[in-house]
Amino acid sequence: MPYSLKGRNVLVTAGSRGLGALVCEKFAAEGANVLINYHSNVEAAQQLADKLENEYSVKCHIAQADTLVAAENDQLVHTAVEKLGGLDIIIANAGWTRFTRPGDIYDMSHDEWNKCWAANVMSHLQLMQTAQPIMSKNPDGGVYIATSSVAGITTSGSSMAYSVTKAAGLHLMKHFAFTFGPEIRVNAVLPGLLLTEWGMKFGDNIINALKERSTLRHETYLDDCADAYISLAKNTSATGQQLTVDAGLALGHLPSAKVMMHLSLGLDLVSQTAKDQLSRNPMTTFSLRGFCSDGISSVGGSSRPSYKDPHALSLEANSCGNSVSFKLIGQKRPTGLKTREQGIENDSQKLNVFSDIRITRILNNIGEKDNERRK
Repeated sequence: MPYSLKGRNVLVTAGSRGLGALVCEKFAAEGANVLINYHSNVEAAQQLADKLENEYSVKCHIAQADTLVAAENDQLVHTAVEKLGGLDIIIANAGWTRFTRPGDIYDMSHDEWNKCWAANVMSHLQLMQTAQPIMSKNPDGGVYIATSSVAGITTSGSSMAYSVTKAAGLHLMKHFAFTFGPEIRVNAVLPGLLLTEWGMKFGDNIINALKERSTLRHETYLDDCADAYISLAKNTSATGQQLTVDAGLALGHLPSAKVMMHLSLGLDLVSQTAKDQLSRNPMTTFSLRGFCSDGISSVGGSSRPSYKDPHALSLEANSCGNSVSFKLIGQKRPTGLKTREQGIENDSQKLNVFSDIRITRILNNIGEKDNERRK
C-alpha cells in the first residue's frame, strides 16, 4: 500500500538549488518536514526554507555540510534527527564532477577522481552507515533515494570519472536494498539532461545535440524528474530499482539505421583527402569507429571483416555539437601518412550522420593537443 509522506521527516542533500530545491518543495507539498542541506549558498537555502514553511505549514530547516567529508555526512544525519524530530527519508542528491574532454584519461587528476569517488560513492555509504540504525527502528522503516545519472549506465556525462563513479553508486544502491530490506527501501533516479544552472554548463551546441538525440526530442523536464522522487518514496513495492527520467536520451545510444548504413560503407565516412592517402597502401585495412565525444553514442564499422589485421588502421571520429574531429589509431601506418602525433590537417566537409544531425567534420591537430596534455 502507498506510503504516506505527510508528517515524514526528509533530509535532502544539495537541496538549495536546481533539482534538489524542487525535490524539497515537492516533499513539503506532500506535508513532509524537510532539512535542506547546502554547501555554500546559505541565502538560497534560507529563502527556500522560509518559502516552504510559509506555503505548506511544515517544519523546514537548513544545514551546511560538505558531502565530500565523512564526518560532515555523519553530522548531517544527526542534525536532521535533532531539528526535525526524526528521520524517515534521505534524498542523496549531492554529487561532484568537472567538465572534461570525454574519454580523456589524462584530463582529470587523481585527486579529482578521488573527489568524484568521495561524492558519488562514499557519501552514500557514510550517510547510510549513520542513518540505517535510525531508520530501521521507525515503525514504517525508511527510504533512501539517490540521485544518479544516465551517465551511470552509459559512457556519457561530464567526465569519465563522473560516469564511472555514478555506475559504482548504482551498484552500491543495489547492495543497500538487498542488505537493509525490508526495513529500508533503496532506489535511484537517473536524470538525463536537466537545464539547471549545472546542466547549462554543457553549452548550447551539446545541449541541442542531446535534445536531438533524445527520443522525445527535448531535455528532461525538471518537474517530471522531481516527481520521480515522490513516486519512489510512496511506492512500497519498489526497491533496488533505477528509475530513468531522461526523455529517452539513453535510448539514443543505440546507433540509428542511417548511422549503420554509413558505417557499412566504410571509407565513405572518411574524408576524401585521408581516403586518397590511405589508398596508397593496398595492405591496409580501413575501419571507422564513430562516436560522439560527449558520450552520446558509440557505433563501429569496417570496410573489411576483421579488426585484427596487423596492418589495420582506424580513424576515430569525435563529435561535439556540430563539429567532428578525427585521429588515427592503429599499429602500422602507410608511408607518407601523417601519424596520430602529427595530426591530420586541412580538410573538412559535411555529411548527414548521427540521427540526421548535419555535422561538419574537421581534421585538425588532434595529435598536437594530445602531446600538450602529456607534458
